Amino acid sequence: KTFDGIVAGAVRVERLTKNEKNGITNKFAYVKGIVVRQNDNAVDPALQINKIKVGQYHYLPGVIVTMANPTNINISKLKIDAKAVNDKTGETLNTKTVASGSVAPNSEFNYVIRYSKTIPAGKYHFIGTATDQKGHHWEWREPFTVKKAEKVANQPIRVRGSFEWWWLLIAILLLIILALIWWIILMKRKKDHDDEE
Repeated sequence: KTFDGIVAGAVRVERLTKNEKNGITNKFAYVKGIVVRQNDNAVDPALQINKIKVGQYHYLPGVIVTMANPTNINISKLKIDAKAVNDKTGETLNTKTVASGSVAPNSEFNYVIRYSKTIPAGKYHFIGTATDQKGHHWEWREPFTVKKAEKVANQPIRVRGSFEWWWLLIAILLLIILALIWWIILMKRKKDHDDEE
């Protein structure tokens, strides 16, 4: 099947080795990028919004915009300026700018506008513009609804330190050995004392 544009992919190369059950096996591999092209016909990229939802993103509320490039060409030096605006109050929830992004052919990504407070329920618009290095231009004014207020997640951050159990085991063994030596010395003194009597 013929196509215009490019198909990007890669080949992973690694040496086949037996996996050892006990111990560590190092595997070395590399990935070689491949771009397949059938002709030099120009292809205009597209940047479209597939869906918009509001949810938690790294413990903060955010407007998660799923964008896609459904064409067989990459987008380079992408600049996006976007904001989320409350329809009722006209206030901007938050803004986000990407200065130099890249989008692979036939790919999808999340563009997230985070917010440090609770996002109130209501109707909103995602408003944005984007340009790339070849002068392509995109504009969006997409409505979305927040059905219930999205609050900041009160998730405690747990930091687990690494604990070396073998140090504890060595310490216990040393205490047992010291206790045995002390007991042997006491028994010997008692025996010597009994012999003297």
